[in-house]
Amino acid sequence: MRVAAAVVVAAAAVTAAAPLATAAPSGPATVRPAAVADSGTPELTPAEAAELERLVAEIKREFAKPTNGKPDVSAFGGKGEVGKKVVELIKKAGPKFYRAAVDAAKGGTKSFNKWVDDLKWYHPVRVAISAGGGELVDWLVGQLMGG
Repeated sequence: MRVAAAVVVAAAAVTAAAPLATAAPSGPATVRPAAVADSGTPELTPAEAAELERLVAEIKREFAKPTNGKPDVSAFGGKGEVGKKVVELIKKAGPKFYRAAVDAAKGGTKSFNKWVDDLKWYHPVRVAISAGGGELVDWLVGQLMGG
């Protein structure tokens, strides 16, 4: 439930900022870098918010399926594909962010969970990882330790 609320809040923040962007004075168009809500938390465009919402739904669907123990990556199937999308989301946040994720993963599951918990509650990476729970965290730690 918190994950869905985070997606809605992120989408609402982007939608609320849209009228402000259209109120700019006329003149030559300027290119601005992507806005950042705080240090490292990107503001999402409506398309990005929709994509995050689809990813969260896919994560929930895949990780709701029961498994026996901790499967290896080769047996991870659809969950591995979803996990790869989360890794891509981490990489998309930038090289420093990715490096911090890898360093946290090398410290083990507890360290990685602390790193995720230190992200803002509405950060897209935290929203995606929270949707998958412990099984996704274990898979990500294994993948990021090798990367």
